[in-house]
This record gives sequence, C-alpha cells and structure tokens, in this order.
Amino acid sequence: MKPGNTRGRKGFRRHFARVVIADAPYVAMFALAVTVAIAAAIYSDSAALSRETAKARKDTERTLAVVTAKFMQEMHEHALVAQAMAAAISRNPLLSQAEYEKLAKRVIRGDEDDILNVALAEKNVITHVFPYERNAKALGADLTLVHAQLPGLNLAKRTRMLTASGPFNLVQGGRGLIMRAPVLVTEADAQKEKYWGTVSVVVDLDKMVELEGISEAAVGYDIALRKIDRAGQPGQMVFGPKRVFDSNPERTPLRFPYGAFELAAIPAGGWPVAATGEEATWTKIGAVFAAFSLLLYFVRHLSFQRDLARRRLLQAINSIRDGFIMYDENDRLILCNERYREMFGFDERLTAPGRHRKELVADALQRGVFPEARGREDEWFQKKTLAAEEQQPHSEHKMANGRWVRFADTRTVDGCLVGLRSDVTELKEATIRAEEANRTKSEFLSTVSHELRTPITSIMGGLGLVLSGKLGDVPASFQSLLKIAHDNCNRLVQLVSEILDLQKIESGRLDFNCDAEAPVDLVSQAIEANRSYAARLNVTYELRVPDDFDARILVDRFRFQQIMDNLLSNAAKFSNPGGTVIVSVGMTGKNVRVSVRDFGRGIAPSDADKLFEPFSQVDSSDTREKGGTGLGLAICKRLVEGMSGTISFESAPGEGAEFFVEFPCLASGSDDDSARADQGLKEEGAGRNPEDGKIAAVA
Repeated sequence: MKPGNTRGRKGFRRHFARVVIADAPYVAMFALAVTVAIAAAIYSDSAALSRETAKARKDTERTLAVVTAKFMQEMHEHALVAQAMAAAISRNPLLSQAEYEKLAKRVIRGDEDDILNVALAEKNVITHVFPYERNAKALGADLTLVHAQLPGLNLAKRTRMLTASGPFNLVQGGRGLIMRAPVLVTEADAQKEKYWGTVSVVVDLDKMVELEGISEAAVGYDIALRKIDRAGQPGQMVFGPKRVFDSNPERTPLRFPYGAFELAAIPAGGWPVAATGEEATWTKIGAVFAAFSLLLYFVRHLSFQRDLARRRLLQAINSIRDGFIMYDENDRLILCNERYREMFGFDERLTAPGRHRKELVADALQRGVFPEARGREDEWFQKKTLAAEEQQPHSEHKMANGRWVRFADTRTVDGCLVGLRSDVTELKEATIRAEEANRTKSEFLSTVSHELRTPITSIMGGLGLVLSGKLGDVPASFQSLLKIAHDNCNRLVQLVSEILDLQKIESGRLDFNCDAEAPVDLVSQAIEANRSYAARLNVTYELRVPDDFDARILVDRFRFQQIMDNLLSNAAKFSNPGGTVIVSVGMTGKNVRVSVRDFGRGIAPSDADKLFEPFSQVDSSDTREKGGTGLGLAICKRLVEGMSGTISFESAPGEGAEFFVEFPCLASGSDDDSARADQGLKEEGAGRNPEDGKIAAVA
C-alpha cells in the first residue's frame, strides 16, 4: 500500500469523524422526531379505526332496531290471522268452502300479500284453502305424511297453542314459515274442548322481507334470522346468510309465545378493518421524513450562513464612514465599529461587549470630548437619554477638536438602542454660510426696499399733483404719459411692500396684533375700499350674510384687510366686464368662512399646485394682460396660516373661481327676538327688494 493512499484515507476518516460528531445532535433529533411521528401515526390510525368501528356498530344497531320492529310487527299480524281464523272456525267447524273464503277475506282484509295461503286441516287433512285458485291442489293432502311438518302439528295438538315452524319447502312451492293455530271445539254433550284440527297460515318469507320494508330499511347491511331452540342454542336459519352470525354481528333476540328467534346484522362490506385515510396518514409520515431531512440540511446551512452573516456584518460596519454602536435592552454594549472608537477616542477595552452605556459616556465627558457638557455633565447625559427614549430627531454637537457630529439614536422593537454618529462638519459649515448669506440677502432686500420706496413715493406724489391740475393745466398729449408713469410708480410701491411683507414672513419677524373682530364689518370695509377699483373694471360686489350671523374671529384687523384686498382685487381683475363678484360670510362647522366668487375664466387644474407659490401666476398671458407681481396669494396664504386659519379654492376652466378663508369661531350670539321665518341676506349699499327677495347689485 502506498504511503500517500494511507495518509489520504486517514484524512478522510478524520474528516468523516468530525462530520459525524458535528451532525450527531441533528441525526439524533431527526431519529427521535421520526420515531415520534410514526408512533403518532399508528396511534392516530388505531384511534380512527376504533371511532369508525364504534360508529359502524352504532349505525348497525339503529338499523337492526328498525328491522326488528318491522319483523315483529309482521309476525304478530300473521299470528293474529291464524288465531282469528281458528277462533271463528271453533264456533262453526262445518262451514263450506265459500263460507271459508269469505271468512278469510274478512280476517286478512286483502293487505297481506306475503301470505301464500290459509289452510284448514281437519284431523291433519287439508279440507279448505284460501285463496282457492292457486292452492286447490293442496286439498286432501294428509299433513301427517309430510315428515317435516309432524313436529309442528304435534306441538300445536299437544300444547293447544299457536306455533311457528319453518322454513319449509312447501307443497305449493317455495319456502315459507307456517303459523299454526289449533282449532278446539266443544261438543254438545261434553264440557271439555277437544282438538279438531289446525289453521295454517303460510307466509312467503322473501316476499315478507321485501314488501314490508324490511329489505329497504336494511340497505347497506346484511341481515340474517335464525331460530333458537328451547335449550337456547342456535337452530335452523330462517333467512339471510349464515356468515352474518360468524362475523361478530349486532344481535337482537326475538321471543314470541310460539317460539324464539335471533336477528343479526353487519355492514354489507363487513366491519372496518382499516381507518379511512390510512394511506394519507402514511403519506404524511413520508412527508415528515422528507421535511426533517430538509430541516436538517437547512439547520446546518443556516448555522453556516449565520456565522458568515455575522462576519460580513462586522466587516460592513467597520467599512462605513460613520460611527456605529448598538446596545441591548439593558443598555449593555453589543458591538461598535472602529470608526466609532476613532471619533471619540475609546480603546478596545472600554468598548468590549457587555460594557454599560454610562461607562462610555462618563469616559467621554471626563476627557472633555463635548465642551457644551462641561459643568453640567449629568444634565447633558439625562437629556441625551430622554431624546433616545422618545425617538426624537437627531441632534448635532460640537466636539473639543472642532468637529461637528450628528447623533441619531433609536430603539428597535425588542428594545435595543442603535446609534449612528456622522461627521457633519462640512455640512454644518455650509449651513452656517448659507444662513449668513440669507441674513445678508434679507438685510439687503430690506435696505433696498426702504431706499426705493421713499423716492418712488415722492415721484408718485409729484405725478399725482401734476395730474390733478393743481400746478396748472397739463397738455392733453402729456396726460396719458403722466398717467402711465403714475400707475407704474404705484405698481413699484406695491411690489416693494409685498417683497417687504414676504421677507418679514419668511424671516419670522412679522407680528400679528390679533383681537376679536366681527368678520362682516371687516369684509364690508374691504368691499368699500375696493369698490372704485372694481368700478373701473365694470365689476360689482355682492355681499351675502345670513340675518342671524354675529360670530367673531380672532384676527389682526390690518392683515385681514390685506387678505381681503388681495382676494377682492383678484376677483374683480379676472371677472368679465359687467360681471358680479359674490362675497359670502357664514358658518361651516365650527369655523367662520369668507368666500369670494368670480365668474371669469377660472383656473386650470395644472396651475392649482403652484397658485400659492411666490412669483407664480396661472400663465404668462395673465401677467401681461392683468398685471400683478405673483406675490399676493403667497402672502395671503402665509398671513391666513399665521392667524390659525386656512385658505383654499375651487375652480373649473371657464366657470370662474371661488376662494375660501376659514378662521375658528370665537363666539356666536343670538337675537333677542324670535327667529325670522324667512332668512334674509345683508348687502352692501342696497336693501332687499320686498317683492322678490333678491339682492340688488352694488356699484
């Protein structure tokens, strides 16, 4: 044998031994589980078979009870026929054949189709039969010559009681059961009854079983009947196969004055020998074998994958640029990466698994890593702990080395604390520069706006004096140019004012002096202020207010007027000449709603999202045709929201637009008088028409 082969075989055996030792627990678990599964399957089959057998016996017992009741009823009826015939003949034994048939018809009543014949035998010789036509050949037969019937004849003569014999091969053909009743007569010169003969009722057993519902009741079962002798031993089979009694059947004893019988039944296919679904059970066992084989493979595979995933996780955590740390539900360290140690100057001893979070924080605070925590270390730590527990957004802290670090801590579902530490120094410096630039921009806009408004106001004032004629007549050729200059100065003043307002709002320096105000009064004043502007555009305003409306809202009067001025001027600007702008004040739920409705061109759905953005208008043609800075609605939205209100609109192209502003209602008064039957509408500048209740337009 070559040395190389020997070493190879030894190496294989060592590897095989390691595999066997490693897999031994899995193999043992697999074998135990399979053994339990097989035992459970066998027990399940046995229990299921017992249940099915018990159910089959219960069903057979119920069926046998029904069959027994029907059979006993038939036997009693046939016995009554024999006894009734014997009693009638005892009183008149010398009746003719015709009288005998009449008597039999009256007793049988025509509903006993399973009775083959009713024969009268005087001294054991048949003298009368019924029905006569099919039993005439039996007349004159001496029953004592029929050996099989002698025991029954002698028993009836000796006991003078009803007897049942059979089954017999009858003279008429077929097999039947014979019910015999002795005929006893009393002679005139004697006080004692003497045996005269017998009445025999021959019953067709097969027809009785079929006609009386016995076979129908026993569908799905094998039924058998046998006689029981006086010693209680099984006797002759009456009907049914003998194997029924050999198959552990359900039995019922039948005892009559004239004899004893035993009725038995079994299912047609025999008793259950295997549980239903036994094959499926063993199929499941096979599936268990396969499942556990796969389980063993996957357990080993998952164990390998778990170790591999852990190694990869550690590699991934150590490769990221941010610091990563994770604590368990008790704030004990699970793991952290190298970047975390570098950021805060921790050594491997302090960041070993199991260290408490407080130990790491205490070390960092002691070394002065966080300048902001100096002198208030406990307060700073408690604040950071509370932020992590409440899942607060990240926070940023400046370290002693001048770097900015963003802290992001969160609790997992199982209570672990995961922390991410990101160096955001560059981002922080860029943000500071951006904020400084924004402050510079705001100061520049404020300065420029103030510097522009003063000379523009002076220019507009001078142009106004010239246009008014107070400085002398102005040639007609100059008036249009002066008016254009005056209007443009006015637009510049408006633009400067709106830019200043927007700058104040965005910088948070706009103050609101809110007070409880009556919205109807504020809206009426706004309509008055804008009526002349609307009149130049040939547009009228119509104010609609419920008669019992007297709610109040908490707003800044000046800013509310500014909002209404913008909405009213826009509605007039975009209305068709000769149109009407409807202004409504009322309640919607718990809020006061003020709506401004025009019937102009409307707003396209594509322009809805940008309508409240600064310097945005529905399209450039409006800018040229209607004028405006595109700041009005943006300022309105910010003013409304600054006073705890909401603003929205509804519009469809070609149908106009309706803008809503809503503010929480402060109070709702009530009239001292009773409510009016028909609720009117308040209107600005005109009363209600008493004839038709409509609103008169206001110029």
